[in-house]
Amino acid sequence: MIPELPKKYISNEKQEMFWSEGFYPEFYRELMISDKKKIIVSFEYACKHDLEAIRKAIKSSKSILGRWTFLFLEKPSRYVRKRLIKDLAL
Repeated sequence: MIPELPKKYISNEKQEMFWSEGFYPEFYRELMISDKKKIIVSFEYACKHDLEAIRKAIKSSKSILGRWTFLFLEKPSRYVRKRLIKDLAL
């Protein structure tokens, strides 16, 4: 019997793109984070969108006055956004 793939599987091609863009994983919260670009991507977002859509979203995300960009399937609440930044000490 073949084992079932994890529910949130990010392909090797997408992983390589994230690494090359300077992202690192935060496995506990299922996030990919780029401190330099100030972008947080959920694993769900990375799984559901194709590689080109992710690249386009990352390239079009501009940090305005030090603000973070959150690429999630559903926009996280203000509380969740603040909590993530505080907990991750970003």
